[in-house]
Amino acid sequence: AVEAEAWRHLAAIDALGGAVAAIDAGYQQAEIEAAAYAHARAVEDGQRVVVGVNRFAHGDDAGGVPEPFPVDPSLADHRAAQLAAWRESRDGAAVAAALADVEAAARGTANLLEPMGEALRRGATLGEVSDALRRAFGVHHPG
Repeated sequence: AVEAEAWRHLAAIDALGGAVAAIDAGYQQAEIEAAAYAHARAVEDGQRVVVGVNRFAHGDDAGGVPEPFPVDPSLADHRAAQLAAWRESRDGAAVAAALADVEAAARGTANLLEPMGEALRRGATLGEVSDALRRAFGVHHPG
């Protein structure tokens, strides 16, 4: 059933002229919205159980509303210091070169996995790799 549904979507995307044309036509967004609506209806009707939402919600034998887990604000400062130390300890020139390779591959037709893997091995962060891809591809704004 999953395979049949996947083929149905692929056929619809092909009929629209490919993935980019389907995005421009709003096909994927409409399918996501329809699936989200069907899911929400199933939850509301009780056909789909979501623990804590439509079954076993607070007060349904839980003994009241639990207290939120306290988060120590110093954790963010600690993680920021760890990231700064990580960036300081790596070979910045090698990371910059690897990120340039990622961006060049993204602007061309090369497979991105190898340059992305190399950038990560050299110490680039996921955010830095993502930034290189955004520079090459831009950011999609649905509309």
